[in-house]
Amino acid sequence: MNNSSFKKQEYIHLHGLLSEVADYVDSEKVYGDIEEVEAYQQYLGKDVKPTSIHMNRSDHRESVFLLVESINKFLDGEGQSIEQ
Repeated sequence: MNNSSFKKQEYIHLHGLLSEVADYVDSEKVYGDIEEVEAYQQYLGKDVKPTSIHMNRSDHRESVFLLVESINKFLDGEGQSIEQ
């Protein structure tokens, strides 16, 4: 294992933080609906939540990457349903 690799606990922590960010940007409906972003749909379909401590490291790692992609695409305008 490489020294720069995250440990499972670190992925769980980052997963929780990114989940809060996604919830926050989604709560500001002025920006659209994050649930319209394809990567977020994939994240929801995985059914791996930050509290799913029984899931393995790679499940949380994939969830982190999907959340990062979702937030990035959402902030770039994907999922916007309101004319600006």
